[in-house]
Amino acid sequence: RLESGIVPLPRVNSLALRIARVGAGTVDIAFAGPESHDWDLAAADLIVQEAGALLTTFDGRIVTYNRPNPVHGALVAAGRARHETLLRLMQREPAAFA
Repeated sequence: RLESGIVPLPRVNSLALRIARVGAGTVDIAFAGPESHDWDLAAADLIVQEAGALLTTFDGRIVTYNRPNPVHGALVAAGRARHETLLRLMQREPAAFA
């Protein structure tokens, strides 16, 4: 257990829905495993951004679309208030997020 108050939810198989729920405020954090494609992410990323949240790589880089290779590595979506704290926690405890 990483921190008190963290409650894992059952996995939602739709990547777009999982990420969009961060933008809707129904979950605080969502993860996308490696091998996501532009078409899996773009619409949900827009919803997240419009809500004031972020979708980034695990090292905090913003997702870039329309590259020659549309495949992305592991990503995390969270509200701005939690995002930076979450990235620090992930760097401190990487095995917990593997």
